[in-house]
Amino acid sequence: MRVRVEVDGWAWALPAAAQVLVMLVMPETPRWLVRVGRRDEARRVLNKVFGAGIEIQRMVDHVLRGIENEVREEEEAKRGRVRGQSKKESASWFSGSRDNWQELFRIGGNRRALTIACLLQGLQQLCGFVRKNAQSKLAPS
Repeated sequence: MRVRVEVDGWAWALPAAAQVLVMLVMPETPRWLVRVGRRDEARRVLNKVFGAGIEIQRMVDHVLRGIENEVREEEEAKRGRVRGQSKKESASWFSGSRDNWQELFRIGGNRRALTIACLLQGLQQLCGFVRKNAQSKLAPS
């Protein structure tokens, strides 16, 4: 008697669909909301994360002020970089993305996050290869 192991071609769709559904109901990050001027929404998101209570509200205020300060400092640093560029460089679409790439590789925390993300993605791919190879080798022919 032969046993045949088959993997459905659409088996990847369930986790992908679940991720899309979760993304639809997740709020934006407080940092992004502050950056685009939606401070009240950022406060609501932080309240959802931290909960309620007088002490918690103080902590939410502290976190929100920290985010606002960081966003302000980033904007000031970006304006300083733009001022240092020539008119030709600042008019280029590439100049903004070059700053992002430089920040990605030059800042240690960003470099670590990139390394972790790449390793996780690589390991995820490797797990898929191992599973597929194990199924093909373990299934009787």
